[in-house]
Amino acid sequence: MKTILCFFLLFSVGLSALGAAGGISQATVTLPYSELRGLLERAQAASDDRVPPKPPVDVWVQSANYVVDCTDLAAVSLQARFSVVNLSDAWQSVFLVKDSEGIRSLDPPDAKLVPMDGGMCLLLEPKAASTVTLGLQAAPVQRSQRGQLLADFMAVGAGQSTLELRHAEDPAAIIVTGAVAANREKTTFSLPASGGSVQVKLYAPEAMQPTQWQASAKHWIRDLGGVMQVSCHLRLNATDGGLTSRAQVRLASPASVNTVADFGRGGGVRDSIEMTAQGPILHLEWPHDEATTREVMIQYAVPIDLVAEQFAVPLVRVEGTKKTDSACYLSDFDGVEVTPAAGAWMPLGRLPDWMGASVRIEKLRYLTLSDTAALELSARPLPRVKTASATVETAEYVSELVAEGSRLHRAKLVIEHADAAEYRFVLPAGGKLLSSSINGRSMDPLLAEDGGLILNLPKGSGTHSKTTVGYVFTSKGPKMNPVEGRVSLELPRTPLFVHRLIWQLQLPSEYQATALEGNVVIDAGDAHGGSVRLSKQIYDDEAPVASLYYTRRDLER
Repeated sequence: MKTILCFFLLFSVGLSALGAAGGISQATVTLPYSELRGLLERAQAASDDRVPPKPPVDVWVQSANYVVDCTDLAAVSLQARFSVVNLSDAWQSVFLVKDSEGIRSLDPPDAKLVPMDGGMCLLLEPKAASTVTLGLQAAPVQRSQRGQLLADFMAVGAGQSTLELRHAEDPAAIIVTGAVAANREKTTFSLPASGGSVQVKLYAPEAMQPTQWQASAKHWIRDLGGVMQVSCHLRLNATDGGLTSRAQVRLASPASVNTVADFGRGGGVRDSIEMTAQGPILHLEWPHDEATTREVMIQYAVPIDLVAEQFAVPLVRVEGTKKTDSACYLSDFDGVEVTPAAGAWMPLGRLPDWMGASVRIEKLRYLTLSDTAALELSARPLPRVKTASATVETAEYVSELVAEGSRLHRAKLVIEHADAAEYRFVLPAGGKLLSSSINGRSMDPLLAEDGGLILNLPKGSGTHSKTTVGYVFTSKGPKMNPVEGRVSLELPRTPLFVHRLIWQLQLPSEYQATALEGNVVIDAGDAHGGSVRLSKQIYDDEAPVASLYYTRRDLER
């Protein structure tokens, strides 16, 4: 017999009095392998305290299969078969049908079906699975102008949900609402896994023809800078007993459809676009129901093409309509005066609620048309006044004079502009530029044809940029009188609008200013009159000029 020699380390106890601790620690035990394996398995099972994971749901409806037998229209029957699994360790209930349904049969007869929470629910024991078949009372056949209602029931959510339809009718005359797919013969349908209402209807051949619509379209036309955006609220009213689940909408080229959305009540609209040389055709589909009115919101774009000062706005047209009434609301167009090519604008009353409260009535033009494919407009471009590309926020100059007549001028300007612009300036006669910079970076100016200088200002990142321009230039004047006299100075001229000029004049130390003439004013002077601060507000295309009278400072002693 196979054995394994195992050494176990035994805990020592206080046996010092007996002197046996050393002997026990040297003991050995020999066990058969099978007994050792059993001991290890039992020890592992005792130490494993993990809880098995729980499923994310307690009950699973594996399948729900419905059978509607309408081979005999006088005795339509409905049968439902459900496969359900209880995944939990407790009793569970699962909703199968509404409590308003009449249950004719139950298989197996001992299935625990009870009324709960507004429906008939199946009770399941812990970890149990069950398959039940219910014979239900089909909806009484209802005949109307829009067809016969053969079955009307609520399908439950299930992993697999199907409808089998037994009939002897033309498949084109049968409409099942609530299904997501069907075979060509319309005998097998797939139902949504989430469940929902299901109706089976039989239509007479004449009822399968589309209705003749009467259409009302309200267009809101806006200029988005070279492109018109048109929002159209389309309302369709049925005028006969035909199908109201389809409509065809046409737009003339070059319109392009952006979005289609349901408006108001009713089932969801499905749309598809067919492109033709004449323009897009919009195919609209709704669920087959008793609705006689459909409403959708269509948004499309049209490029503005001014030809001989005219352009056209394509309007929504519906195929097979008795009449289409169109109302047009036109917002202001940028730089263009728009008038109807025929007729005149009409008085505007209350705006439709869907246009929103932010729309100002005084900014809208209004016109109504009937059975018209396009709104023809005349457009007269309005003359546009060009605004200043840049303005000088502040201009600071410091001018130093020496007795021999030389002058040194330092300039610092803060210029505000939206896009890339240019700063033009003309130096005084005889002036010589020494240096120039933009935002502290040295930059050589361009020479204009008139002899002026040009510095190109870069475009900034914001809506309004500010650029700092600096330059230094010299000029020459007559030698200052040793006793008293007058000195004339001039700053560069720029066509830009200047908000504020600050001009600091520094006379030689032995002179003081006594009076001023020119197109600037004195702000302040020092105690001895040698430094004078001048200013000028709000001007453009004008050279600041100052004639300063001076005397020697020591003449007053």
